[in-house]
Amino acid sequence: MALDGIAAMKNRTSLGLCGLLAIAASLTGCDMKVSSNSGPVSITEATLAKGYDTVKHGAIDPTTTFSSSDKVVYCVVKLGNVPKGSKVRAEWMAVKGEGESASEQALLTKDIDDIGGELNVVYFFLTAEKGLGAGDYRCNLYLNPKTDETRKPGKSLDFTVK
Repeated sequence: MALDGIAAMKNRTSLGLCGLLAIAASLTGCDMKVSSNSGPVSITEATLAKGYDTVKHGAIDPTTTFSSSDKVVYCVVKLGNVPKGSKVRAEWMAVKGEGESASEQALLTKDIDDIGGELNVVYFFLTAEKGLGAGDYRCNLYLNPKTDETRKPGKSLDFTVK
């Protein structure tokens, strides 16, 4: 009888230890990540440049003044706290040509879909085979753009071509 009592006590102890191990394993298996990103969903930085570094994901030769012989203008956009599945739109505009009065004219609109999460840098580019004409230009950026006409850009970048 004494041996049966010891065996029963060992079984209860083993079950108790197994239960504790199961609880500990489930707790350590939980993914309890606390995001260090805080703040609003936003375009945190936008830079115009003559190139884009695909390795470092950054602007090459940042500037707001381009030559009429430059065939490509890049816009590098850094995003903050953007949920996966978001969209960024770039709207390239001619604001004023040399010797002309101010009159905005759309040149190109481009969307990049399904951004966010790990993808927090995107870039756009405007190409002109013969170069852009001298004048003032603008790149309007929209994060999750609205379809109505009253929308305001999240950021606007003005640049000049000489």
